[in-house]
Amino acid sequence: MKHPKGIWLRRGLLPYYLTGHRLALALLLRDKPSTAAQLAAALTEKGYRTDPQTLEKSLARLTRLGIVSVSDRVYRRTEEITSLAKELQED
Repeated sequence: MKHPKGIWLRRGLLPYYLTGHRLALALLLRDKPSTAAQLAAALTEKGYRTDPQTLEKSLARLTRLGIVSVSDRVYRRTEEITSLAKELQED
């Protein structure tokens, strides 16, 4: 399976390069909201090795960047990231 290399996102004044498993997390969340356990299972199924600590750090960073929101331990993609999903679907 070919893994995506990355994509540039503009968050405020500074651009941010989203790569690897963080990009995979953002793409997994474009379909439906998921818990951390569901995301870990999906990443493992897609071929990304991850441990709970790394997953939590990645989700925290995506939350700080405003790419993902969390409520009741369920992670959802924000509306601002819709353009990323549309761009990737066109490719």
